[in-house]
Amino acid sequence: MSRTPFDGVIEFLQPVQLSNLCRRSRCESCGHWQVPHLRKSPAAEIDPVQIYLLGHSRGGAISILKAAEDSRVKKIVTWAAVSDFISRNKQSTIDSWKEMGVVHTFNARTKQQMPLYYQFYENLQNNKERLNILKAASRLSIPFLIIHGTDDEAVSAKDAQDLHKACKHSQLYLMEGAKHTFGAKHPFEAEDFPEHAKLTIKKTIEFFKGI
Repeated sequence: MSRTPFDGVIEFLQPVQLSNLCRRSRCESCGHWQVPHLRKSPAAEIDPVQIYLLGHSRGGAISILKAAEDSRVKKIVTWAAVSDFISRNKQSTIDSWKEMGVVHTFNARTKQQMPLYYQFYENLQNNKERLNILKAASRLSIPFLIIHGTDDEAVSAKDAQDLHKACKHSQLYLMEGAKHTFGAKHPFEAEDFPEHAKLTIKKTIEFFKGI
């Protein structure tokens, strides 16, 4: 079975192993993709028709795309989300990307070389309308909170402003001085969260609870 750009997007409030995400099946009654691990979750913990999504960076963008397509999603929060996939790729990068099949981006926080395969760009080109983040945001009618740091070194705060402009009813919270991960890092070894991370979590919880 070929994979789609949306495979494994939603985490339904619980950690999901990638191996489980690969063992998906369609629900016979509603037709939606389901993950075995999630189907076993107690109904008291997960309401399958009232889902709240939270996504960071590219994950925030994917959450927007999913929310625009799935009526089960009732609220969404993005942290430092990108507002566009395609324009982030320079032509020189695309040419070498196609030739090599993969490009690597150095993660200054984890010191890892992160692979990004050319298939990603091909998916973007083949699904331009479906993967248009700003158009998806403009279709949202559910509550939407956008949190972004003013000092984000990876994704400009303008992305947040563009998302807010596209989705008129959204709430935009620009966090003064916050960077891309709101002070958190992996592996996390501190005893307490940084102040920006604490505030981000607080704002998110309050939004989901309707406070």
